[in-house]
Amino acid sequence: MKLSISLPEDMAREIKEIAKKSERNVSWWLQKAWSLSRTRLLRGDKHREAQKRALKKLASLQGALKDDFPGEDSVSLSRRAFQSKK
Repeated sequence: MKLSISLPEDMAREIKEIAKKSERNVSWWLQKAWSLSRTRLLRGDKHREAQKRALKKLASLQGALKDDFPGEDSVSLSRRAFQSKK
């Protein structure tokens, strides 16, 4: 099957450069890109909703920890929120 795809010029140029350096053709790289991103693309909204819920939970955990550790930044609080108890 033959298919024509329109890409922005800079994207097409970059794909061509990658293909040339790797001694693969552009078609191979586009197929590889599709196979690597297919699941993520097809998950779509469901995946984004799960990310939003996780971020809300993180914010809630950070808020609770902020009371106990007022001087710590959000990155340190995130680590504390997800540290496994030993």
